[in-house]
Order: sequence, then structure tokens, then C-alpha cells
Amino acid sequence: MERLSLLLVTGILISAVLLLGKAAAAAGLPPLTPLLWQVAGGGALILALAALRGDIPRTDRRHLRYYALSGLLGVTLPYALTYWVLLHLQAGLLALLTALSTLFTLVLARLLGMEPLRPARVAGLLLGLAGVAAILLPRLALPGAGALGWAVLALLVPLSLALANIYRTRAWPAGSSALSLAAGTLLVQALGVGAAGLLAGAIAWPAAEHAATAWALPGIALLSALTILGTFTLQRIGGPVYLSQLGYVITAATLLLGALLLGERYPAPVFAATGLIAAGLLLANGRPRRVTVRVE
Repeated sequence: MERLSLLLVTGILISAVLLLGKAAAAAGLPPLTPLLWQVAGGGALILALAALRGDIPRTDRRHLRYYALSGLLGVTLPYALTYWVLLHLQAGLLALLTALSTLFTLVLARLLGMEPLRPARVAGLLLGLAGVAAILLPRLALPGAGALGWAVLALLVPLSLALANIYRTRAWPAGSSALSLAAGTLLVQALGVGAAGLLAGAIAWPAAEHAATAWALPGIALLSALTILGTFTLQRIGGPVYLSQLGYVITAATLLLGALLLGERYPAPVFAATGLIAAGLLLANGRPRRVTVRVE
């Protein structure tokens, strides 16, 4: 059950990143500001660890292409959209949409012949999706007619994550570790995000009235380093569909952290639905299976 534990911990930490991103958005920071801290700060921390272990990222054309595409699909695009959409939609609705990455990944993996059609896996994924819907749909509604466009735009987040899940597995460079790939991915994205942010004037620090929010930015950097390591490790040992179940964990963790940190209270059916998510995870992962990634 080690990989299930890693799945749960990584999902909870990603949920914390989203909450910190929401705090940054509430302070009026442009979306590219927390994203730059995420990729540059997180990348620097992982690079330091990689250097200590003598596992520096490679810089040949194949690896640079991998860093660029895996980071664009799995980090820059979905998180830029996330920080942007959080200015207009509830975090819970975005969490529900993010959970759709599991089904998107399963469909893509089946179409590409990467994932066998195992009834228990499919049933577990659907059970988890039912739990997510039972938690969020009765409680959430679009805040206005204009929010529909933002909800449609938010669907690009799970689609991008699903494409990243598939790409990272199929294009994993031979002989490369999760640590070095994670470092290279974030640092290459930092170059692009930093350049875009500076050109657009979209890099800022919290104003004086929001100075207390400044702690969120280094927090995003630290948690992002941990989550990207967890993500790449899960990609290597579990495969794309297994990794995609992070969406379910993130949804449940958002509710839990909201209750613990923000004092939110939920009705009893919410906890029953959370049980559905837990049951779905256990059903989908009942038989541990090590997945060998395709390398180039």
C-alpha cells in the first residue's frame, strides 16, 4: 500500500497548494506570480536535492523536449488556468472539474492501448467520481450567467492534466530518475513563466494591506517541490491512470482542509460521499501492480 499512501499524501499537498493559491488570488496577485514561485522556487529546491545526490538533470535535446512538454501540460497550463479561474469560480467547483482528469486519462489510455479494461479499476474510478459529485453538486452552483464561460474554460485543466499523464509515461527518457526529471521540468517552465510574467508586468508582491499573505508564496514553492516529486514517482511506479486518481484525493482533501483551517462545516451526507471516494480508491487499487514506463 506504499503507492496508495504516496497518492494520498501528494493529493493532500496539492490541495494545500491550491488553498495557498486562493490566498494569493484574494490578495490581488496576478496568476503568474504564484505560478512563478511554484516552478522557480520548487525547481530550485529539487535541483539542490538532485545536486546533493549527484543526479543533475540532463540537457540533451530529448530531455529538454520532455521538460518542456511535460511541464507545459502538467504544470504551467493547468496551474495558470487554475489561478486565473479561482478569481471567478468557487474552489470546490474547480476541484470537481479537476477530478475529471481521472476519466479523461482512462479514456486516453484505453484508446492508446496503455491500460487494460479491468472491471474493478473502472468501477472504482466511477465510484470515486460519484462520491465527488455527491459532495459538490448539491452545494455548488455557478455564481452567475457569466461564470459558465469560466466553468467551460476550467475543463481545460483536467484535460491538460490527462494529456500530461499520458505523455510523461510514453516519453519518459531512458535512464532518467523521477528526481532529475522533476527538477528539469520545473526549471524549464520557470524560464518561460518568468519571461512571460516580466514582459506582461504580471509579477508582483502583496500590497501592504495584504502583507500577511506573503507567506503563501514560499509555501507554494516548498509544497510544489514535494508534490512534483510525488507526481513523478507515482507516474513511474503506477502509470498514468493510477496517477490521475490524484483528482479524487484533491477534492476530498479540499473539503477536509477547509473544515480544519477555515472552520467550514458540512452536513452528514458529505462524509458519506467521502466514504465513496475512499471505497473507490481501494477498489481501483486492490491489486498492486508495478507499471514499467515506456522510455525513449
